[in-house]
Amino acid sequence: YVRPEDIPREVLDAEKTVYQDQFKDSGKPADVLDKIIEGKLAKYREEHALLNQSYIRDDTKTIQDLLNEYIGRLGENIQIKQFTRYQV
Repeated sequence: YVRPEDIPREVLDAEKTVYQDQFKDSGKPADVLDKIIEGKLAKYREEHALLNQSYIRDDTKTIQDLLNEYIGRLGENIQIKQFTRYQV
């Protein structure tokens, strides 16, 4: 997924269900659990959306920052249409 909003709702709902199952016997209040689950979903979106990921050569930049830098340098509108994700 290029942007966090590109992640399908079904995928996020499935992740939310997994997180709810992990914490159902923790004994924490429901409002605290909701905040924990929302935090985990935000991290999931960050890890699985290309533009939010850290640039491998300079971890202070995101891919979006790098893209904006090249757009400014070249003066052209650059769009990412396809990419391949490798996971070790």
